[in-house]
Amino acid sequence: MKKIVPVSLLCAALALGAVGCDLSDGYAEPKELLGSWRGGQGAELTFREDGSLTAVKVPTSFADSPSNDNVKPLTWFTGKGTWRLEKKTELGNQRIDVILGEVFGSKESIALKIDGKGAKKGIFIRPSEDGSYTFAFKRSSPHG
Repeated sequence: MKKIVPVSLLCAALALGAVGCDLSDGYAEPKELLGSWRGGQGAELTFREDGSLTAVKVPTSFADSPSNDNVKPLTWFTGKGTWRLEKKTELGNQRIDVILGEVFGSKESIALKIDGKGAKKGIFIRPSEDGSYTFAFKRSSPHG
């Protein structure tokens, strides 16, 4: 008895293979984030294994732009804080929750996203979910 594979399934399998679909893109383990990450304009984040971090000139708010693609940082934070990697909730959508030290009596928080499997392409802040602008950080040293 011959098995007949529906053409649509065969085409889908070939298409995924042809484009090299990586179903784990945008996912990282905490150990893959340890160390220092540098961004533009002198920004730097250093993640430690104990959940602490050091921040230098990390943007905490951004000026709006009519096109949402040329947003500029307005305020910056330098100091100590904590971090926690959110468990992966959906494909390509993992977040690092960062709590920065006190600013005028209250704690500042930012959310970073993972870019690429194991954060190989970096991490970034997206000030607006509507816009395409990202403030990116690239690894500068592992386990710093």
